[in-house]
Amino acid sequence: MNRVASVLAVPFCGLLLVACNFGPVEVITDEEETFDGISEISVQGGTLEVSYVGAESTTQVTLSAYLESNDPVSDGIVFKRKGDRLEVFLPVTDSPFSFWTGRTKGYVHLTGPKDIKLDLKGSSGVLDVAHIRGDSFDFSISSGRMELTDVTCETLKIACSSGKLEASKINGNVDLRLSSGLAVLKNVEGDVYFKGSSGSVSIKEVSGRVSGVMSSGKATVDKVQEIGNLSVSSGYMRLADVSLGSETHLSVASGMMKVSINHSLSNYNYDFTVGSGYLSIGEQSGSKDVRIDNGSSYTIKGNVQSGKLELDAP
Repeated sequence: MNRVASVLAVPFCGLLLVACNFGPVEVITDEEETFDGISEISVQGGTLEVSYVGAESTTQVTLSAYLESNDPVSDGIVFKRKGDRLEVFLPVTDSPFSFWTGRTKGYVHLTGPKDIKLDLKGSSGVLDVAHIRGDSFDFSISSGRMELTDVTCETLKIACSSGKLEASKINGNVDLRLSSGLAVLKNVEGDVYFKGSSGSVSIKEVSGRVSGVMSSGKATVDKVQEIGNLSVSSGYMRLADVSLGSETHLSVASGMMKVSINHSLSNYNYDFTVGSGYLSIGEQSGSKDVRIDNGSSYTIKGNVQSGKLELDAP
């Protein structure tokens, strides 16, 4: 190492040691409290484990919060009540070196009534929600993990970026947004719309219509009542054991879509535009526009541009 590099390395190493903060781990927050009359809960930020479990038999909200860290300037887990709203704030680190030490850990565990309003936003932690009911819910997480189980509502919005999402036993319509992550959605009573980019989406066992867009990623759809408007661009989409419907429209651009339906292809008419791609419907295949009249009251439409679409039945 030359003299200049050696001189520069000394202050950098000192800065690194200060930033990493190798001091002793201390318990900063260790609280448990019960609240009456809470109808809404908000949890924002942080990298900790956050959970909410609802129950029919309770009207109280119980909060258990724990945090240990070697960061002496941490404010810990802060919670406060505003009327019938409980707000929880998790510590957020600003140090670019904090991930090297991994010496901050903790959780916020909440239990309460099944009928509740929740506003939960996570970052690189864990978000676990079960047994809740309400008009609508909106959850998001980035570079962390989210698990939703037994959710009843009119609309469920979930967003995941560079993380992992698992949602099951959903009674209501779902709006799923995924970017560079992994999402698994199953056992849904309602319609599903998804939008994925550079990630992987798995949707199965849906009693409703599934529509969505996938670009530069992979989507698998299995055992759904009906497929709606679906498109793939520079990615891959596979659908199996699905039914077509009056709203079905299939589009492929620089990607591939394989569709296997659970009834006869002759139940529908077909009207597809083909550019420089390839289309196969049953025994008929090629790179030309396809129009098939089976005397049905429904016509399945779509287009294929510089990609491949296969539509068949077992």
